[in-house]
Amino acid sequence: MNAEHIIRYRFTHHTRHLTKLTIISAVILVIAGSMALLVGFRILSVDLDSLLLPAYIIAMCAVAVLLLVLVLQYGYAHSGVWIEPDKLRVRFPGIDEQEMAWSEARFAVDEGEEYLLASKGKEAWDFSLVRRAMYACILRV
Repeated sequence: MNAEHIIRYRFTHHTRHLTKLTIISAVILVIAGSMALLVGFRILSVDLDSLLLPAYIIAMCAVAVLLLVLVLQYGYAHSGVWIEPDKLRVRFPGIDEQEMAWSEARFAVDEGEEYLLASKGKEAWDFSLVRRAMYACILRV
């Protein structure tokens, strides 16, 4: 591996879903917004005045969804996993970048695997006891 070679992996699965949602909300915004403006400025027929309020409500909801999705897309555009020869960097949307040397990363993976093997089934068993106790209290009341 080249000493200056950096490999970047993006979170493409979520980005694809956000792109579809962005396109859908933009189309809805254009249709409902143009309908509201045309009816509001009396360019369309007067008989369509009953569509003014629903068109504005749909357009405002589309604007809210579109702004939220655009912020999320910006976060996902700057996030991902960078693999470098001496370290590993990870950045999730809305969270600061995290950096770890390869020796620490290998230790963290091994430690996580040991924890999962050692505690296999214990969390689910504890949760089922708590859930049974909650249902017993509910049934008594």
